[in-house]
Amino acid sequence: MTPAWSSLGKLFQRDAQHRDRPVIPIEHISPPLADTSSLAGGDGYFQLWVVQMFLKSDRDWFKSWYPVVQSLTRFRFGNLPNPIEVAQIAGPGYLRDVDPAHLDRIVQVDLPLTPLVPFTGGMVQIEVGLVAMQASDTLKRFLNVMGSFASLLSVPQLSSAVNVAAAVSKGVDQLLGIGDKNMVLGYQRTLESAGGGGDNDLRPAYVALINAASGTYNPENLWVRNSRLLYGADLANSAELTGVDFMLLRIETRRCRDDWDAFNTISEPFTKAMNALTQTDTAGNPNVADAAAFIRAAAVAAMNSPDLTANDRVKVARAIRSRYDEYKTAVLGERALVARQPPVLADVARTAQEMDDSPTTVGQLFPANENS
Repeated sequence: MTPAWSSLGKLFQRDAQHRDRPVIPIEHISPPLADTSSLAGGDGYFQLWVVQMFLKSDRDWFKSWYPVVQSLTRFRFGNLPNPIEVAQIAGPGYLRDVDPAHLDRIVQVDLPLTPLVPFTGGMVQIEVGLVAMQASDTLKRFLNVMGSFASLLSVPQLSSAVNVAAAVSKGVDQLLGIGDKNMVLGYQRTLESAGGGGDNDLRPAYVALINAASGTYNPENLWVRNSRLLYGADLANSAELTGVDFMLLRIETRRCRDDWDAFNTISEPFTKAMNALTQTDTAGNPNVADAAAFIRAAAVAAMNSPDLTANDRVKVARAIRSRYDEYKTAVLGERALVARQPPVLADVARTAQEMDDSPTTVGQLFPANENS
């Protein structure tokens, strides 16, 4: 374990025992979740969120104490030999709507604790806490700096920010060594692939962290409607929970991504391939050779992307080849007659869902003896 994991864990052991942390029953969520099944390794993607927060005014918030959301999430990523650790820090600079004027009010935070990342199997370990930290100008400046670094991790291509992740994790450990502090709300959980036999499968869920003794709030009376935490005998007669510090966490899972435009390592060579098909070489012939080189590079990037599940790597590479062939046939067949709109990576993503995910190689998709 890293020093940050150890430091935050000690704070949990000291302050976060016996607090209410109920999981909201699936049938108590409105609108209903589109998919409630567990993820197996390679089946899809997950992301963690803090969606809502309520702070009572019974503490000297923002004067003597700063509310700071801190999280550490450990999981396997790509071919890295050890699990990666993604940290999040959100203090007064980020929690702009959680200020003295908004105490005793519910605030929609919508803070991503991780990017949307592929679940490759194994364990996902989560530690999330609302920590009260002794206020000072030095702490506030440090929080703002670390919060800026942590925001760099909220990108679709986590592979481009692995080094930043290590720096933020180190910053969390340093932060936990500053001044007095106590854990107001905390959540620790280890999740794993579907079929493990326990109740800790990685699946969509809402978890309420409530600053009350364990068992105070009956999960059967907790509801979520439009990402807002409610309490009552039924959904129709429930009201927003107030009067107690709480955070509402969301575990999101997806079978497919929808953020393809940000995958620069794939989209840039793909776009260059499409553009090359509409250009000519010095002899006035279609620039097919360059297009073929670019499209192969896009497929290679997809096949090796740690930001995609193993199944999606194959599907996306096949879809890249398919959409390239379609556009190439259309452009060269209708050259100078019809202006065709080139496909973008989002088009590839839609096509990919219909593709075969059986194992293949770039060499099989682009045979060396093929006339490009």
